[in-house]
Amino acid sequence: MANIHAVLGPGGDKVPASVIQDGLKDLLKKGDSVALPWYGGPVSASLEAAYDYIVENEIPFTMFYSGRKPPVPFEVDHGELAETKNIQKSLAQMASPGSNLLVLFPDEDVDISEEIFGFLDFAPGGVTTLDLTNGLVPIKVNDEEPDSEEEKVAEAAETEEDSLDGFTREELEGLGLKLLKRAAANIAPGVTIDSKEQAISLILGEPPQLVEEEPQTEVIPVVRPEPGVDVAELKKLVATMREQLAKLEDLLL
Repeated sequence: MANIHAVLGPGGDKVPASVIQDGLKDLLKKGDSVALPWYGGPVSASLEAAYDYIVENEIPFTMFYSGRKPPVPFEVDHGELAETKNIQKSLAQMASPGSNLLVLFPDEDVDISEEIFGFLDFAPGGVTTLDLTNGLVPIKVNDEEPDSEEEKVAEAAETEEDSLDGFTREELEGLGLKLLKRAAANIAPGVTIDSKEQAISLILGEPPQLVEEEPQTEVIPVVRPEPGVDVAELKKLVATMREQLAKLEDLLL
């Protein structure tokens, strides 16, 4: 299937023309076409090398310009000129799904990320961004890794409108206690959370699970007399002490 690739960026003068043209030769297949920019003069050596290869090899192209029209040499049978208000946006939109955006970086250490990459959202899905000035090395536009499930929950837990609807008990059980406490605290402010199970129950809106306490058995110590003690005499002594204690209670009353 033929693709429509797009060349973006002003390029520079230090990269040999062979690097640019070899990259295009390796990339472009029969039937492919290219969307080109015309930023106005002067034209860099690397962008001129791209123009020359495409025109000389009669590769179909569309050249976008804004304001001043490109010079006559680009008015060829296999090319067309298109005026636009935003060159970068038009180039990105012109690219076909599964094609490539070919970036020509300038020689100087100039940040063109906003100028070039700010319009990649207009490109269709499946488009790969390559560095045409450096042997078609892939360019990773976004270095940020996607958030993990735990990071997403943590971010949600920090907002006032915390909502963890849709998370199953199994998913919540895989999260850390600190994170669960924070999420549960937003749902039930002021409640002391002592366990992961308690936090999950609060998040899921489940009633707290009551833990049945085992009945405590009163232990009455058993006093055994020392060996050689007369048990009968001991009983009499205990009975006498009880009688004296009862008389003492009567006097106090």
